[in-house]
Amino acid sequence: MLEHIHVRAIRPAYRAVPGSAKPIYVIETDLALSKDDPAYDRDALGDLLFAAKDYLAANPAYHGLKIVPYLQK
Repeated sequence: MLEHIHVRAIRPAYRAVPGSAKPIYVIETDLALSKDDPAYDRDALGDLLFAAKDYLAANPAYHGLKIVPYLQK
């Protein structure tokens, strides 16, 4: 699993493309993702994106990733 201070969960998913479905990772984060959010931290998000891209490169069976807000249950 991707180890990062702002990752709360990671799970496999599929993205539908014409004629097939491609496996991707969905990464849930506690970071604000909108630049309009007062809690937005560009450097922290950049660090997460860098770590996520490295993780994706180490797992070539997956064709992309999606970063979404973590929704506590």
